[in-house]
Amino acid sequence: MSLRTLIPCLFCFLSAAVGSGLAQSQAQLECEQAAAQAYEACLKNGIPCIPGEPNCGAHKGSPAQCLPAYNASYQRCQPSFNWSGFVPGANAAWPSGRESAVYWNDAQGNFWLFGGFGLSAPAGTFGGAAAPINDLWKYTPTGSPGTVGTWKQLGGSDQPPVANSSTMPGGRAGAAFAVDAKGNVWIFGGVGYGPNTYGALNDLWEYTPGAGAGTWKLVWSSGPSVVNQSGNYGTTGAASSANAPGGRWNSVCWFDANGNFFLFGGFAIGSLGGAAWFLNDLWEFSPGSGMWTWLGGQTAAGKGGTVTTPGMPGGRAGASYWSDGKGNVWILGGEGFDSTGSLGALNDLWSYNSGNGQWSMVSGSATVAGATGNYGQQGTPSANNAPPGRSQATAWKDSQGNLWLFGGTNADTWIVDSPPPLLQNLFDDTWVYSPASGTWDWVGGPQGTNSTTAPGARAGAAAWPEYFPIVWLMGGYGVDSPAQYPVYLYDLWSGNGTVY
Repeated sequence: MSLRTLIPCLFCFLSAAVGSGLAQSQAQLECEQAAAQAYEACLKNGIPCIPGEPNCGAHKGSPAQCLPAYNASYQRCQPSFNWSGFVPGANAAWPSGRESAVYWNDAQGNFWLFGGFGLSAPAGTFGGAAAPINDLWKYTPTGSPGTVGTWKQLGGSDQPPVANSSTMPGGRAGAAFAVDAKGNVWIFGGVGYGPNTYGALNDLWEYTPGAGAGTWKLVWSSGPSVVNQSGNYGTTGAASSANAPGGRWNSVCWFDANGNFFLFGGFAIGSLGGAAWFLNDLWEFSPGSGMWTWLGGQTAAGKGGTVTTPGMPGGRAGASYWSDGKGNVWILGGEGFDSTGSLGALNDLWSYNSGNGQWSMVSGSATVAGATGNYGQQGTPSANNAPPGRSQATAWKDSQGNLWLFGGTNADTWIVDSPPPLLQNLFDDTWVYSPASGTWDWVGGPQGTNSTTAPGARAGAAAWPEYFPIVWLMGGYGVDSPAQYPVYLYDLWSGNGTVY
């Protein structure tokens, strides 16, 4: 079959693909059809040329002349996601290597980074002992998408131990964080330093950006000591000044449409005290009253979940999460308990509606054994696709409402302790989930673990979406190339591609 007869057949295939439900978006189909039409026009009319150019005129083209342009146009239609890396200059201000930090965007397009489990500068990525830090950084983009901007430290320290003060939270990692309608960031708990000791924290802070370093406010705490406190649950659905979530880290939080703060699960201390373990308790905090309400879930650690709607996810920590600011949240995986009570890396995706208080499982497996994932064909969304089970993956939401996921780990020891010194099953893949279509799309990175393909396998990295679909990724605990051993990273990456 000639190339000229192949192109009309391509239209037949594309139409059949859409009609039969193959996961090719309308936008991608139109892009490929336009490329095919341009190829047909080239064969019929010749390669366009500038008027006045010698021998310029209508003449038929040949496949050899027209095919390169078609191939280039067709390739641009294919979903892809690529990364470009940056490292600091010799005299540039730059955050030290870290993982499990707090990160967010402001309305002016700046990126923010706070604390995490990191290394003291200038140790960077190599060697040295890591500990929770509380340095606050602001990143100002250049205004040209995908080009590196400048970092400025606004407060705090990367020299642990850094205790809580009346004006700033102490060093911590794995704190839950969410941005309110005013653009202020709220952080809850984490593992780190209270006023005097180290452990699981349960204090709630609000940061307001402003002139200079901005201001921190301690919104709520359970008392003078905020370390290793037990949960006090009270009565389900009833607010009380005596209620208090126990100390925890790697939990999930978000705001509803009324400005109330929600908290779910994590590696936490329940009502019985003692050591932290995996919880699935759900809390609501009212900034107006300053009181907590326990909404549901287990008060003692170690309980599995159920997949029946409205149901509830099992106890877990290190889950990835996304919120739309209207009270809806999506939670993916983490390390925790499945529907049978088995413990391991999960890949179930749940949505929660703060308006009606209902959970729904929308994707993935209900069991650890079934959380092997399915990559499908790269760049092709499908309801059958799902990322393999993982915790500590990096999550962000783009301006189109899609949910993005990068990296993470399926190592069982990650949540319980600080990152282990040996390489622990780190992912390097990029996924996007469309709530509108209910499909996952594997858009980049290799399958499997511990890859050095850019940007390199890692967990606990920070991310900031810029102009769709550009995103910035920084740090985490991951593979250093070419040494191929795990380190605390401080590299900055820009991700970009064609995504439908």
